[in-house]
Amino acid sequence: LAIGWAGQVLIGAWSHLVPAIGPGTPVQHARQRAVLGRAGAARLFLLNAGAGFIVAAPALNLEALEVVGIAFVLSAAVGALVLLGAALMVLRWPGRSRAESA
Repeated sequence: LAIGWAGQVLIGAWSHLVPAIGPGTPVQHARQRAVLGRAGAARLFLLNAGAGFIVAAPALNLEALEVVGIAFVLSAAVGALVLLGAALMVLRWPGRSRAESA
């Protein structure tokens, strides 16, 4: 549980800090926030349900439940890392937003 808590703290911290204090314009920061917020509820569910499955599996003597929990946690963590990479790429290829082109 402590590792899961630390993982959620890291994901939450970079989701807030990358667009808040990273380099770039306010428009780029808005795009970063949009990228980092994608599927937020689903990722949070996967992390918490996965952690619950991992903790409950030994008590219920269900190895399959532990495997599902690990898959949930890993998929949420990989998804968060992919979105972090995509948010950082906003700085490299800024493009133009609809507000800028008007």
